Amino acid sequence: MTEAPESTGQTPETTPAPSLSPGFDRARRLSRALVVALTVCLVLGVIGLIAFTIYMLSPDFQELVARHTTHHLPGKGKYAFALIAAIPYGLALIYARKLFARFAAGEVFTAETIGILRTAAMWLTISGFLPFQPLTLIAGVATYVAAYVMVEACRLADDSASIV
Repeated sequence: MTEAPESTGQTPETTPAPSLSPGFDRARRLSRALVVALTVCLVLGVIGLIAFTIYMLSPDFQELVARHTTHHLPGKGKYAFALIAAIPYGLALIYARKLFARFAAGEVFTAETIGILRTAAMWLTISGFLPFQPLTLIAGVATYVAAYVMVEACRLADDSASIV
């Protein structure tokens, strides 16, 4: 009869993260920079949507813009489409920001980071349809496949660890 292994008192939540190679510091710094860049993109996107909404709701503002530009801005139908299309783009940016924040914190192959990657990939894929942009669509699908590869890598690592 074999004895059960001694419990270390560590749960998955308290188990220390595996130590990352010193080379990961560069990826961590780049991830921090991406968090800042994605935050700036989100803020600018929100400011742009607010400005566009003000333009669409204010005839006085439309007249002011018309006096100072030769470009015709879109009507209400295109405005509604722009708002609808902004949703998946915004969500893709939010989840990408969350993902790189986790990478910056040293969390790489965790269930949470893989879940965030899948969600970002899903929103990126959807944004490739509104309007149709083949490269965005391909990038979204490729990112989704990469998330599945990460899941498989984690499973293989767990299998290898259980053998040792």
